[in-house]
Amino acid sequence: MIRRVFWGMTTGVLLVLILVRISGLVERKSAYQKNGDFMEQSEDLDVLFLGTSHVINGVFPMELWKEYGITSYNLSGHAHSIPTSYWVMMNALDYAHPGLVVMDCYRLEADGKDSKSFAHISFDSLPLSANKVKAIWDLYDTADERVEYLWNFSLYHSRWWDVGADDFVPVTGYEKGAELKNTVVRVERSDSTDADRIEKRTIDSTGTVYLRKILEECRKRKIEVLLTYLPFEASEKDWISAGYVEEIARQYDVGYINFLDLNVIDRDTDYADESAHLNLSGAERITRYLGNYIQQYYDIADHRKDKLAEQWDEDYREYMAYKIQRISNLETLQNCLIALTDPNLSYCIYVDDHAGIWNSDGFYERLIRNLVCGQELSKLEEAIREGESYLLLLDRVNGEIVEQTGRTDLEVETRLRSAEYATCQRERRAENFVSERRRRICWLLGKGISCLRSR
Repeated sequence: MIRRVFWGMTTGVLLVLILVRISGLVERKSAYQKNGDFMEQSEDLDVLFLGTSHVINGVFPMELWKEYGITSYNLSGHAHSIPTSYWVMMNALDYAHPGLVVMDCYRLEADGKDSKSFAHISFDSLPLSANKVKAIWDLYDTADERVEYLWNFSLYHSRWWDVGADDFVPVTGYEKGAELKNTVVRVERSDSTDADRIEKRTIDSTGTVYLRKILEECRKRKIEVLLTYLPFEASEKDWISAGYVEEIARQYDVGYINFLDLNVIDRDTDYADESAHLNLSGAERITRYLGNYIQQYYDIADHRKDKLAEQWDEDYREYMAYKIQRISNLETLQNCLIALTDPNLSYCIYVDDHAGIWNSDGFYERLIRNLVCGQELSKLEEAIREGESYLLLLDRVNGEIVEQTGRTDLEVETRLRSAEYATCQRERRAENFVSERRRRICWLLGKGISCLRSR
């Protein structure tokens, strides 16, 4: 009898373990690709970012590490409601002990709790825990929904025949939860809104209730909070919400940055899509602003010279390799020009006089000027006026900008090594290279008469 019970229990345990393993294989790995290394580094994190895709595409933790030594993670999620952000934070605080939580307040006026299927990206990679159960019970009402999030085999079991090598060893991302975009669009601007004339209005919503929960939980744990409203083409409703966030911040005596009311981004170059998500150019500006603000107003350590530096520097090298690989796969000039706004890259670009890009309502001219953040490019004006070819060399390490137009030869010493710009009749092409210190990637931007050679 005892033997039967023993073997029955053993068989049951083995079946459960097998089922758990199968469940892990068939689930989609997008949650691990975004947040997979959070669990590994949770104890090192000083700052957590929460919010919607505005934050995913707008704040880069690895850039905060490079420039400020801030260890942070972007736990934002696509279409996250503020209740979802609250529960993501509560689960994260089971493992992390940050000094600062940065909460973006877009969708404050929303009354819904759940974030539809996007919430799987936030919750699937989290271990089962009391807070995870509480989160699912609060966000979802039906038994089917709760089972789907607590044991997602019910959702993913049909993926069995799609299982590949990456399902056995999930690959984590390189961006600490962020997602950079290299695309660029010219978004039709919303009607100009005078912030001083917007009606001050109390917003009684589910979003408001959970924002207060976030603030009160952080106050209880002695975690500082910075509220934000990241930039996009906002409606009057959004301005009203942003105004009420200011009142909440005042009530709780926490910091607040309303980017809708600041001239931080360039609307001609910094939007990735028609929904006004930020591209790399816009995100670099927002990340730099936040880094300076956090450094000035919060007691957040610079870890670049302590025991965390070795691992985070290695993570940064992998992050840069990933970014450079993405650049090498880009096919359009406009996307390349957005990718090259990265302040840690030195490079040459060449525009052939046959390319015809100067006849584009100034679009490409704005993208090229965007590379140098407002510094003068006098020869660019000459190239556009005369319809000539144009070479721009940016040596970010030495802070040097070199320009050349037409077919005049040029030889210059840079940190990239000696470079020669010369007439080349044999091949009608332009070779261009991108370098992060000594790493170089070449690709074609279009046919041309001149070429760049390194020696």
